[in-house]
Amino acid sequence: MKQRWACNCTALALLDCYFLASLVYFSVFTFAAYAECIITQQILSDINAPTLLSRFRVRTGYLRTSIYISITGKEVSDQTKNRQQSAHKENLNSKMKSIATKAEFDLLIAREKYLVVVDFYATWCGPCKIIAPQLEKWAEEFDDVVFIKIDVDENDETAEECEVQAMPTFHFYKGGKRIDVIVGANQDKIREKILALK
Repeated sequence: MKQRWACNCTALALLDCYFLASLVYFSVFTFAAYAECIITQQILSDINAPTLLSRFRVRTGYLRTSIYISITGKEVSDQTKNRQQSAHKENLNSKMKSIATKAEFDLLIAREKYLVVVDFYATWCGPCKIIAPQLEKWAEEFDDVVFIKIDVDENDETAEECEVQAMPTFHFYKGGKRIDVIVGANQDKIREKILALK
């Protein structure tokens, strides 16, 4: 009886150790993945060329959301609401619409009869910052073209659905369908494409 009790205690102790080791491993892995994302983001922001965006980088939005919920206890819907409010404020001062959710993106693409130019960008992307003022000018210049912008970190679901791999990336839609893609901040090439497709 004593021997069996000792065996049971040993088994329980081993299980406890295994559980603790698993918990530590998961915590370290999660932190490492998040840290890698931040470091990669900082390094890529200094590259004066189309910034590469791996699928892992897109998916880190979900990781960040999970961490945010676990720390604050807030629902994702609250985050989405904040994004929409932020986008609405931006849209008041600009002809270029900021799209905060995939549902909003899908609705606009389906309804819009004019050419839609979608700018997939990131706040940490150098080339994105360089071309942003020119996009605002084009939005003022072309009344028959709709310009929208999508922050790949805030609206990662749309970025992943559209298979965005680099920033800036420009998608061109007409009649609800994507008709062309340009990767990089080549202003002449983008302007030529707008004139050809509108």
